[in-house]
Amino acid sequence: MSGPQSTRLVFVSEDYVFDPDAQQFSNGSSVLSLGRQEARLLRMIMSANGETVTRHQIEEMLWPDSTQIDVTRRLNTSVSALRRSLRQHTDLDDPIRTVHGEGYRWALNVLEETRETGKGSKVSRQKLPFTAIAIIIAAVAMIWLATALLGGDSTPYAPKAPTVSKP
Repeated sequence: MSGPQSTRLVFVSEDYVFDPDAQQFSNGSSVLSLGRQEARLLRMIMSANGETVTRHQIEEMLWPDSTQIDVTRRLNTSVSALRRSLRQHTDLDDPIRTVHGEGYRWALNVLEETRETGKGSKVSRQKLPFTAIAIIIAAVAMIWLATALLGGDSTPYAPKAPTVSKP
């Protein structure tokens, strides 16, 4: 008889699974244990699913009270250490890409899964791009609403009816 089960979020990228709660990155045959900072950094980058995570966003999350430390150096060191760990323990070339002047992004597709603890069986799977699509749709709707409320054309995509002038 088994005890109560709970679920946890994991990220799946190609043949790799990252479990942020367990701080482990694995490919089924080997497991890379990460430190707390490395796991938090990897979670932030992978959860963006290919979108750039800015250096400022990472610094704010990892070192929110950074008045007395050199966060630029710490961030560079953390990214380098994470890259080195991934290269040494996987066959991945460099899945963390630098976006010059902005930040970092995960170069591979990512799926977000919820798994039962202890059994590793999948409960649900959701592609992260659907979240981005929903945000874009909401933004378009807000722009349309703002245009309508500010006196613009309330039906910007409807064709205009022809006007007939009488001689």
